[in-house]
This record gives sequence, C-alpha cells and structure tokens, in this order.
Amino acid sequence: MSKQAHTVPPDVEYHRVLAGERRRIGRGILAIVLLIGGMTLSGVALSLMAAFVDAAIDTDGRAEWTPLMHAAGMVSVALVIPWSMLIQRWLYGVRGPRCTR
Repeated sequence: MSKQAHTVPPDVEYHRVLAGERRRIGRGILAIVLLIGGMTLSGVALSLMAAFVDAAIDTDGRAEWTPLMHAAGMVSVALVIPWSMLIQRWLYGVRGPRCTR
C-alpha cells in the first residue's frame, strides 16, 4: 500500500477500490474490531455522562430511561459514520468521492 491516498475512479464501484491484489484478511478483521470497539466505547461514555447529568438533575433517586439517555444512545450510533470513515481512511487509504458542481 502506498503512502499516497487513492481516489475512486468514476467508472468503478466504491467498494471495489478497497479490494487489493492480495487478500488481507487481518486488515478487515481489524476494521471490524475497531468499528465495534468504537461504537461500544462511545455508547458507554455517552451513557455514563447522561446518567451523571440525570443524577444531578433528579432529586428522588429513581433510575429510569430518560430522554437524555435515549439521546446519548442515538448520538453514539450516529458517531459510527465518521468513525467508520476514519477507519477506512487509515486502514485502506481510500478517500471518499469528491462532489463536483
């Protein structure tokens, strides 16, 4: 793999650019592990922050599913998109297609 990032040719499907001449199963497994680990870590971190804020706001000490906990879960799912783009850029060196207008 060269140090320079590859671009996606206009006549080739995006996922075909990721396939190389040789099989590199380890890189794919690492990408999956990093993706799942990042999603889990962001989910746990955001949920803990939401629980801390909920505990500071709530005075009666009840534990229940709050809108803040739901928002933390949805934000952690939304963070998977940029995280997967960073993983792809780092492991495969492929830039996304550029929009030209």
